[in-house]
Amino acid sequence: MYDSERCGFMVVVEPGDQLDQLKREAGLDVLADVFGESRFGDADFAPAAEAIEDHDACFEIVFVLNDDAFGLTVFVPKADGVDPQLLDMCRRFATPASPHSSA
Repeated sequence: MYDSERCGFMVVVEPGDQLDQLKREAGLDVLADVFGESRFGDADFAPAAEAIEDHDACFEIVFVLNDDAFGLTVFVPKADGVDPQLLDMCRRFATPASPHSSA
């Protein structure tokens, strides 16, 4: 059984969600770098995520938040109504999902 207190939590973006809602739910700005000094669109931007994977129907963004591997996974559906800037960032930095992953 999945233990969110030990492993972390998940956020699923839904069409119509605003970026400020995602920031509140996730506890971090997914469009900012690790130090919060640059944002997606800036020339020196690099995502704070450990990984961004491209699945058939969604993107999976993984953040490791501490040395115990406690983390956050954000699922971003490839759907109309999802914030275009978030989708653009995912498309730009995603790698193909492993055939063994199951998002």
